[in-house]
Amino acid sequence: MIKLKEIAEQRNFNNIKFLKLVGEILSLKEINTMDYEVNEYEYQKIIKYIKKLEKENIKQLNDLFKPVISDIKIEIKEEIEPLNLMGNYKKLENLLSQYYKNIDRENMIAISLNQDLDVIGIHNISLGSEDKTVTSASSIFKPLVLTGARHFIIVHNHPLTKYIPSNADYETRDAILISSKILGIDFFDFIIVDGKGKIFSFLKHDIMRLYSRYNFTKKKPILVRNKPELDTNYIYEHLLYI
Repeated sequence: MIKLKEIAEQRNFNNIKFLKLVGEILSLKEINTMDYEVNEYEYQKIIKYIKKLEKENIKQLNDLFKPVISDIKIEIKEEIEPLNLMGNYKKLENLLSQYYKNIDRENMIAISLNQDLDVIGIHNISLGSEDKTVTSASSIFKPLVLTGARHFIIVHNHPLTKYIPSNADYETRDAILISSKILGIDFFDFIIVDGKGKIFSFLKHDIMRLYSRYNFTKKKPILVRNKPELDTNYIYEHLLYI
């Protein structure tokens, strides 16, 4: 027997939503405690359903970006012209807004771009809880290297809060910037999408620079450290949670 709270912790689920979901999966009228125990058959049934939901989220992303990609593994259809961001950035933002409106957990994706800013791949990096996701340098840069990206965009969402960057967001941007300079791949933009589909682009607000922040009161970027340093310890300390 296994308790529901153990399954929820494994998959980073919100407890209240998870109880409701399990009730639907097992056709039970009401489950009101995370200490509720399920047998092996019920456990496998729950996991199978959760994996199906996660695949549907990825399929939804693919459908929105068609005809740019055919699946999350970045198999571009050669006969279709890829989305070029020169003059089409608003189109990309609209697609991201549509996708994230239906995601109730933090989900990070990376977008590979070639030298002409064509979208050549979209990679699902991490799927977390409703207020946090965990990532690493390897999970971000492996697909970028494999697709031969010259530039890239990192996107994640704030399902419960506004698109305003948190301290963790700024620290993650700095860590990715440092890593990207080491690997020689241009970190083009860092985008946050809130629960209503509103977009915040670090590039458009001129804060794709180390240790910079955006002052929403004065509506301008500010620098919080005068002498940025290439600090590898900074990478490992901050490229964890956003």
